[in-house]
Amino acid sequence: MKTAALLATRDANRSGKSQAAENALKHFCLDTNVLIGDPKSIFQFEDNHVFIPVEVIEELDAIKKEMDSARGRNAREVTRVLAEFFPDSVNMEEGVRLPNGGTLSVVIRPKNFKLSAKASRVLADPNKPDNKIIACALYLAATFPPPVVLVSRDVNVQLKARAAGLHAEDYLSDHVDVAEDDLTILDIDGHAMQRFASTGELDFETGDLYVNEYLLLRDADTGKTMPARATAATHVVRLNIPDAISAPGCIPIRPRNLEQSFFVDALLNPDISLVAVQAKAGTGKTLLSTAAALSQVLGNDNRYNQALISRAVIPIGRDLGALPGDQESKMMPWVMPFVDAIDFLMPPRKPVDPQFANKPVGKKNRRGGVQHQNGNGQDAYSSMKPSDRLLKSGIVTIQPITYVRGRSFARCIFVVDECQNLSPLEVKTLVTRIAEGSKMILIGDPAQVDSPFLNQFSNGLVHLISRLRGERAFATLTLRKGERSALAELAATKL
Repeated sequence: MKTAALLATRDANRSGKSQAAENALKHFCLDTNVLIGDPKSIFQFEDNHVFIPVEVIEELDAIKKEMDSARGRNAREVTRVLAEFFPDSVNMEEGVRLPNGGTLSVVIRPKNFKLSAKASRVLADPNKPDNKIIACALYLAATFPPPVVLVSRDVNVQLKARAAGLHAEDYLSDHVDVAEDDLTILDIDGHAMQRFASTGELDFETGDLYVNEYLLLRDADTGKTMPARATAATHVVRLNIPDAISAPGCIPIRPRNLEQSFFVDALLNPDISLVAVQAKAGTGKTLLSTAAALSQVLGNDNRYNQALISRAVIPIGRDLGALPGDQESKMMPWVMPFVDAIDFLMPPRKPVDPQFANKPVGKKNRRGGVQHQNGNGQDAYSSMKPSDRLLKSGIVTIQPITYVRGRSFARCIFVVDECQNLSPLEVKTLVTRIAEGSKMILIGDPAQVDSPFLNQFSNGLVHLISRLRGERAFATLTLRKGERSALAELAATKL
């Protein structure tokens, strides 16, 4: 695209703006990862000018072939959006008007455009896709008056662009700041505290509590406190916490601190169908979630028929490559925290001599098949590890996130770990799978994001909390106090 043509495109789309207003507009050049992270990102720059390098379209074409990933889905959605704005009769380089008043153009860097000596040193390999996109943004900077901004989620791309003399920024439109909530403490008089203790609820004349907010009521005279949960801005109720979380064959688990008591109340409350927890390592989030799931699947009330477990598949450190086996075998290394929790909660039965295991003794079971028993006459199935028994029976099922689209999970409790590594779209896809009579628990630590294109402000967990806080079916809380061990708490706090 010629410089004159670029300027003409900008001038043709002023929409009646004054010269001063037009000069105040910015020119944003988008990296591929911005479009992949937010397919609607082209509409997030108000009435400014948005440019997409042709190299970005090439990368989208390669990514859209990933059929079983969020990246592939987003790439296909971006491609559809671009196809709508650029039909056959529209010149992509000349650009089109966006609904928000800005413009959208595809930019092709001319072959005769020369980089500065400094930029040539920074972009030493001109064939790298990232370097091509940065070079394209440099071409825009040489064509238009400032500011011209390269927008990228990749920190290295931002650093290289700045080293080459270009202004570069992160994509901030999808950032939300969900800080860990400070515990609300309400001072009330002794009569109100006594009324709450006897009736289990309390009304206030005024208040600004949000639904399912956990708080402490404090006697202003004696300093005694009682935990509570808000059901409205001016109404609180007593927590419904059993003496211990337990199920047949499981050891009882009791909350060790106030935050865990809040968590247990949310886990066991049938009216709260979605729970989101921000928690650092060692705070008991996985153990309590697993205990609550087993108690509500195996317990007498039989609230749910099945427990589903899953986890975001983002490796830490060097990836070991493709794992062998079927779907369950591939996911097993990722869900081992749940497996460890199950085996801790359900102590294994007395071990048997392995030479007698899985050997038929000719005894017919009730269905007419041969029952495999060990040398002590015990069913070999019962000699399995507790986690293996539950997985084999289908009471607990490993559900890869990749394959949830199109499914509907009814009468189940679904626990998903490491949700800080999921994108907002992936979290939305998960939550929209939950049918009536089911419950979902999302746990994660926004301070430990391993995905290369997410951070503590843009991941799916904080988006969910920001959008759903205060909804009646949703509860969110933060676990800060480590209970794994003194050493684990020291490491989580100091390292």
